[in-house]
Amino acid sequence: MPAGLAGLVIAGVFAAAMSSLDSSMHSIATAFTTDFLSKDRDSKSLLKLAKRITLILGVLGTVSAIYIASQDSKNLWDTLMGYVGLILGTLGGLFTLAIFTNRTASVHAWTGVIVAAAVLYYVKFHTDAHTLTIGAVGTLTCFLSGWIASLIIPAKIKNLDGLTWTKLNHN
Repeated sequence: MPAGLAGLVIAGVFAAAMSSLDSSMHSIATAFTTDFLSKDRDSKSLLKLAKRITLILGVLGTVSAIYIASQDSKNLWDTLMGYVGLILGTLGGLFTLAIFTNRTASVHAWTGVIVAAAVLYYVKFHTDAHTLTIGAVGTLTCFLSGWIASLIIPAKIKNLDGLTWTKLNHN
């Protein structure tokens, strides 16, 4: 392949990677400002906040990439998937808890997150479990501990009509 064409292909790969990264950072910043911080704020202040969150995510992503690359690892993919499993495993547990149960309040969800974080820390750093199992362990731990907490800890449940699997109109 000619030198100029090879450079163009490499530039295209980097452009595609950057497009995915900036889309992810934008989505996270938008979800965070819309879902958590939009109350009593005007759109101008929300835009400034979203830009700051995007900057922070970019810095955290860069620092994380440098840290992961500096790890003495034979397989960078497994290392990366282990860290991704720490975050997304708990998130998967939260989604399943929210969708498939109808008695869960925020106290139960936070209980699931805290228990899952502790279990995942132990599994990641103190066992020989394969890194690809970490996400599944996080999802199951968060779901089960949140569901058990909903059976033990009383909490007022908001109207969930149309929001959970059990409350959908299955016609």
